[in-house]
Amino acid sequence: MNIVFLDTNRSLYRDPGSDGEPGTSACRQTSNILPLAFGIVPREHSGVVVDHLVADLTTRGDHHDCGHLGVRFLLPVLSAHGHGALAWRVLSNPTAPGWRAWLEAGNSPFAEMWEQPRSHSHYFMGTPVTWLHEHVAGLRRGPEGWEEFLVAPDPDIPVGRIVMTRATDAGEIVLDLDREARTLVLTVPDGTRATVVLPQEPDTAAPQELGSGEHLLRW
Repeated sequence: MNIVFLDTNRSLYRDPGSDGEPGTSACRQTSNILPLAFGIVPREHSGVVVDHLVADLTTRGDHHDCGHLGVRFLLPVLSAHGHGALAWRVLSNPTAPGWRAWLEAGNSPFAEMWEQPRSHSHYFMGTPVTWLHEHVAGLRRGPEGWEEFLVAPDPDIPVGRIVMTRATDAGEIVLDLDREARTLVLTVPDGTRATVVLPQEPDTAAPQELGSGEHLLRW
């Protein structure tokens, strides 16, 4: 893929053209989101590929320009590369194309297309829920399920407070994260353990191991 589609002079992935040949040399978001998401970008090009993506989003007024293949990975890719605040602006942008624009137009289900949809209730456009769960709240299950889980909210997402619950076989995980008060209240179900990384400066946030019960943490 890198041999065919990566423009090494510009550190930019070109979108597919006809007969498997590279298409336009302009930055297309999905063509650059997917290589970043799957970790195939050579290290020496990764930073500039991210810069191209960020620049294109910003030029479009914090709007994405991708369909369900790219948008699934857009917000997590931005967070993974230190652009959680931009991810939040894209998610909360009130004008089309975008998720909040659907709400502003009175739509509660996810539509088939960003503008003038033909049908509604399409789960493949519902991917920001995963990002809210794993990055804004920071709640992620471990490799074996919820017996051991991680709470590591992104430090640069400008959301004052988020409260959420997660049902597991062992009971409910209850999380109340208040960035303004700099507190985290976490209920860890019986028989489970949590690793917590508070959303302070990444270099100073040491992981904390917590057993079952209700915990109040401050930073």
